[in-house]
Amino acid sequence: RTMARLLARGVAVAASMVSSSLGESLMYTLTSTCDMEDGGIEGMSFVKQGNTRSGAPYYKAMQGEKYLYYDPGCMASTDDSTEGTPRWIIGDIKPDVTRDYDLDGDGM
Repeated sequence: RTMARLLARGVAVAASMVSSSLGESLMYTLTSTCDMEDGGIEGMSFVKQGNTRSGAPYYKAMQGEKYLYYDPGCMASTDDSTEGTPRWIIGDIKPDVTRDYDLDGDGM
């Protein structure tokens, strides 16, 4: 559940300290997003907003409505199955921190 999974996918991440409503925390800035489908995230900075039900942190971009979070069961089927691939997600939908998996609720 670390940023190491993003690094393994060709995303360079720079970290720095910032103050937020949660106190001091790390801010992550995407500095190289080669092989990413969404070209609009280069240089975005993400600040921690809280934790999901699994305990993993989730982050919001300072520059817009983009979220970075760990989904323990991404692409889980809609039949309440917990099958799915755990991974870090960058998306437009705020993760539902009360769900166990498929945190964007899209059934995929």
